[in-house]
Amino acid sequence: LQGSNSPAAGAAPMAGEARRLIIRRIELGVADSRGRATVELEHDGRRVTGNAEGPLLGSGGLRLLVEATLSAVRQYLVPGWDLALEEITRTQIGGSEALTILLVSGTPTKEEHLLGSALFTADPHEAAVRATMKAVNRMLNRHPGVTE
Repeated sequence: LQGSNSPAAGAAPMAGEARRLIIRRIELGVADSRGRATVELEHDGRRVTGNAEGPLLGSGGLRLLVEATLSAVRQYLVPGWDLALEEITRTQIGGSEALTILLVSGTPTKEEHLLGSALFTADPHEAAVRATMKAVNRMLNRHPGVTE
């Protein structure tokens, strides 16, 4: 099984607004109950790709997509900053379902929890990456000097 998605380009930032990371490509491949996720991001014209591999047991596919997203984001971070996945939750909201990602960002001196969520649409894989990016972009808005 192979899935791929190229989300529409994000809107250009307004004057004075912090630059956001843009999702360019999402892929999740499955073979023999193992998965490989690839996420491509763009920031200020520079594209990077993050990958993650592992078992798909439970929410493994969603976890791999979050880990691939974080792998890509780490390539933009200045030395001393890092991100880790803390928790993935799914919540029923009326007739829909929301995916919430809790991340931990860290510098050598402190940690900060970051929360992002997205509604499950026809593509839950895209929802996992979008929820992760909402959390990451909040960090970038609060700490503009964290990316190279």
